[in-house]
Amino acid sequence: MPSRTDLSSLARSCAQAEFATWQGVLAYRDEQVEALDRGDHSSMYRRMAVNAIALEIAQTLRISEQQVWRIVEQASRLREHLPSAWAAFAAGDIGAQKASI
Repeated sequence: MPSRTDLSSLARSCAQAEFATWQGVLAYRDEQVEALDRGDHSSMYRRMAVNAIALEIAQTLRISEQQVWRIVEQASRLREHLPSAWAAFAAGDIGAQKASI
């Protein structure tokens, strides 16, 4: 029978896995958008390419594009405006649900 410590450890591991997903999505998107911005593209092309990046992430992670956009928005906001919460998320002290509030 799992102990309370085992369950706490499991919760921390789950939160860290969620953080790794959020961080990976954000890093990949940022890298792809930076590469896109180095080119000379129309605003329409850029918009379509950014949407294609989200689609690629969604297909790879087997989640919806809407979930990708939510992760990008929430992770960006958390990282930029609430660095202590971002650090707590990275440490597994809070999970994605609390990080997105």
